[in-house]
Amino acid sequence: MISITGSLYSPENNKASKMLIKPFNNTIVTLNEEKITEEIIKRLNLNLDNIINTFNKYKNELWRYRLNISARNSQLQQVSEIINDILQYLNDGMNFLIKHIEERSNILQIKYSNTVVSIYTENFVFREQKLRKGSILKISFREFGGVDLSVPALFNDNEIIPIRYGFAHSDEGRIKCYPYMASTQPWQWLIWSLLYPGSIHITLQSINLNKTNITLTMRLHTTQYCSLKDAVLNTNDEKTILLTLFGGILGDGTVKKIEKEKAIYLVAKSKRKWWVSVLKELNGWKEEGDTIVFRGNAAILTKRIIEAIPPLMKDLLDILSFEKWQRLRRLAAEAEINSLTDNHSP
Repeated sequence: MISITGSLYSPENNKASKMLIKPFNNTIVTLNEEKITEEIIKRLNLNLDNIINTFNKYKNELWRYRLNISARNSQLQQVSEIINDILQYLNDGMNFLIKHIEERSNILQIKYSNTVVSIYTENFVFREQKLRKGSILKISFREFGGVDLSVPALFNDNEIIPIRYGFAHSDEGRIKCYPYMASTQPWQWLIWSLLYPGSIHITLQSINLNKTNITLTMRLHTTQYCSLKDAVLNTNDEKTILLTLFGGILGDGTVKKIEKEKAIYLVAKSKRKWWVSVLKELNGWKEEGDTIVFRGNAAILTKRIIEAIPPLMKDLLDILSFEKWQRLRRLAAEAEINSLTDNHSP
């Protein structure tokens, strides 16, 4: 078992205890750096092996993608090269963590607020953040940079630009005009990269620990494109609209396929008017607060969406086989079965 042998607290940094707002509530209490760092160290020592296991879990998932690509589709071999680069980067990140987490590190700075405690050391930032239920500890790297991925152009612009539109308006950020995405899902790392062929810079943004789970957040961004987040999509072409909707589903959308509910949800938030203008050509949806919902026609709509997706991308999605895509496939299969049943009815 890996454990921290030193302390993040250093006598050289010992300052007088301060009267501060206690994190996570509004009471005034006396806090000192040593007590806070002891709590952080305790959590890290309890979870370090699990953090390493999480790195290995992500690497195994990417290995599975690569093996399936090799076995099923030679046209996607360039995606394997992207996976190799991400695997190497994750391995380097894991080794950096193992090497430096045990070193005695003086505190450089501590910041407090009502909801966050942040401890800055030479190599890491440890940030404890209050959530609606419980809290999350995020470990960010200070001295471990990112790498550039060389992303092939596998799809035509008319195939990926609508998907890029949908993704941008559901789950994409922007710095100046440049798009970025932060995600804990390896399949999203790959799909988002392929929407922006050229150079993509990836950075391991944080390791996230809560009571039940540990995840890795990867940040991806490109300076070779401007984000479509504020772009207007004026079209009545059904395929373009369906692919835009698909991009929204891949981003922050939700697909439900359970006995009592079959539905597609788009979290529209501030982009609600934009989505309403794009989807005006489609029937069977309604607004529920910040969400656009397809219910009665969800299965038929899903079948039409899948028919609009480029064949090579469908092959890749089948290989990645993530839960959201599996639900879309099941909904579309239900529509197909219903269609065959209707055609053979007496």
